[in-house]
Amino acid sequence: MVPLYVISVLWPVIIRLFGGANPTGYHRKSFESDLSTELALTTKAGRHEVQIPVIWLDAVKLSPWLFPLTYVIHVTEEYFGGEGFPAWSSRVTGHLFTNQNFIKWNLVAFLVIIIAAVLSSRRNFRWIPVTLAALILINATTHTIGTIATQSYSPGLISALVLWLPLGYLTLKHFYKIMERPRFIMAAVAGFGSHAVVSIISFFGGRLG
Repeated sequence: MVPLYVISVLWPVIIRLFGGANPTGYHRKSFESDLSTELALTTKAGRHEVQIPVIWLDAVKLSPWLFPLTYVIHVTEEYFGGEGFPAWSSRVTGHLFTNQNFIKWNLVAFLVIIIAAVLSSRRNFRWIPVTLAALILINATTHTIGTIATQSYSPGLISALVLWLPLGYLTLKHFYKIMERPRFIMAAVAGFGSHAVVSIISFFGGRLG
């Protein structure tokens, strides 16, 4: 993975500028019913009962942090698994991908994912996980195809299938129900596009950096 995760952060800004009056991309009713659970205290004031909102539980607030967490696990497998992803990529593609470039790209990418997770808690950027989910789903797919095509273990395959495949699928499934369709599609396309560029850089061994 490389700094192209920057797209995951910048894409929401673009959509916010051109997306109209509802910058969150959520259907209001769906957002309130699907993303939150309101606990209320009921107090009695004379003959009237007053409900006071106490806690607004948003399950999606936690999900963005699963991306940097699983990213660390995935990159660890890529680096230490088998012959290591840089060596595997170099052997398969014929283009040198050094450990130094691998570490450099991933350190920058990790910082960007942290920023993306922070932004995801903001009202206008809560759907950033859609872009990240699309990206990791493609990553899991490419690891699988790479393993099958080369008849060799593509380092990162296990964590991609065990962690990223379900995380990506469940994230997209959740946001598909609550986001306006155009915004959902744009966010997902951003993830697919990001991985396409990432793959190009990996193919050329990080020489673009």
